Amino acid sequence: MKAMITAKHIWITGAGSGIGKSLALAYAKAGNQVVITGRDEEKLNQVAAIYPDNITVLVWDVTDDNASDAVRAALKVRLGWLDIAIFNAGYCEYTEGANLNTDSFRRVYEVNVFGIVNGINVAMPLLKALNDQLDLNQPKSDAITRSRGQIVGVGSLSAMIGMPTAESYGSSKAAANYLLEALRIDVAHQGIDVSVVNPGFVETPMTATNNFPMPFLMDADAAAKRIMTGIEARRHKIQFPRRLHWILAVVACFPGLWFRINRAILARSTPKD
Repeated sequence: MKAMITAKHIWITGAGSGIGKSLALAYAKAGNQVVITGRDEEKLNQVAAIYPDNITVLVWDVTDDNASDAVRAALKVRLGWLDIAIFNAGYCEYTEGANLNTDSFRRVYEVNVFGIVNGINVAMPLLKALNDQLDLNQPKSDAITRSRGQIVGVGSLSAMIGMPTAESYGSSKAAANYLLEALRIDVAHQGIDVSVVNPGFVETPMTATNNFPMPFLMDADAAAKRIMTGIEARRHKIQFPRRLHWILAVVACFPGLWFRINRAILARSTPKD
């Protein structure tokens, strides 16, 4: 009989703070083996110190294409394979009116879109497909049954409809959604699932600088719990909070109304000469 194994091998990008940190701690607490990556080694080490037997640190900037092979090799040494790859690293810059800056767009897209592309290229060879369930380090008589591999990309509910000043951020998250939805189709035959996470407003260092109302704001631990539930269920889309998602879904059906509302708000807030 094949031995069942419950502990998973998980890689999380952008795990030095916010949602990534909460996910790493929750998965480690449950007994999984987690590798966390990010740019700030000090923050990553602080996270890993909480569960040193279950979390290891690998410093990597997701925009560094040239380091992909080295990161894959390091992950293979530390984990052997991947059950779940969570691409959580994100970056936001807002625009001012129609003053679009190409450098700003590139910075946002490098993390939010190309960072996911780089992560996928690193993870694909390490994800365990349905027809590749044997742990090669064990005798065949001790074969280990594993689940399908899973790619998880973190987007945003802002991808659902155009938001004021969010031209670069919102469009990058819309691109990430399309990328992951298309990828799900293309890798299905390899025994790999793909899930898209679209959270609303979550208390993180990135949202801490927002100077506008953030309805249904939740803390990172609560967000991580919802994401983990969705990952476990292998849902195609993990979108929350439900109230904000449905509000935006309805509004997206009436883009003219959404435009008039925001135009009126902008007109009231713009100083008169």
